Amino acid sequence: MKKIILGFFLGVVILVVFLYFGGARWLRSFASSTERAGERLEQYEKRLHDSTKDAEKAGAAAIEKTKDTVRKYTP
Repeated sequence: MKKIILGFFLGVVILVVFLYFGGARWLRSFASSTERAGERLEQYEKRLHDSTKDAEKAGAAAIEKTKDTVRKYTP
């Protein structure tokens, strides 16, 4: 029970100190940098998705070519 009360008290104290020393300003800057990172990740995701589609097409073409070659040499 003492640990729960101590944890609650420390949490409140940390929150007050965070807000007192400009936590909102820090949080706002952190949020904007996180948003920019998210936009960059979306661009990487789109490129990866596009290259995966191209690789699937190339793989399918290679498989078809291999099937044709196998059919050619099997009776």
